[in-house]
Amino acid sequence: METLNVELASRVYRQLGDAAMVMALQDCMHIEDRLLLAGYICMLFCDYQRAQDLFLASSRPQTALEMRRDLLQWDQALKLAQALMPSQVPEICVQYGQQLEFRDDNEGALRMFDSAINFQNSNGQNICTEHLITQAMKGVARCDLRQGNLRQGLNHNNYYILLYLLLLF
Repeated sequence: METLNVELASRVYRQLGDAAMVMALQDCMHIEDRLLLAGYICMLFCDYQRAQDLFLASSRPQTALEMRRDLLQWDQALKLAQALMPSQVPEICVQYGQQLEFRDDNEGALRMFDSAINFQNSNGQNICTEHLITQAMKGVARCDLRQGNLRQGLNHNNYYILLYLLLLF
């Protein structure tokens, strides 16, 4: 694999009976950019930091962001998104907030949802889509309810809190 001979590696793994590796290597056969290919190979062997460095040096640096998102490594994904694709920051914030909420870290989730709602591009324009704002506001409502911040949620005119309260009763 060090020589990036994907075809030979595929034959070897086929002989070893490792179908998953053969399929993964088959997907890599069409990649011409050596850095991008090396990044995918590193990713197959769980060397994610090296894969990220290779992806960033390749013709498709956004692949590093995709990898971190797929691995649910949200802190690193946020850093990469801010540098490479600022338009992805609100979506990553919402997804990160949902994961934090699932882990019962309501304060962290609330920060992420607020970041998504208030994220602005370099021109000072809010770039969060209406769909993401809705998701983030629902997250804010859930977190406010779980933290007992009913008044704060109502002061922010968060109608999702009222909706959840109605559904609870």
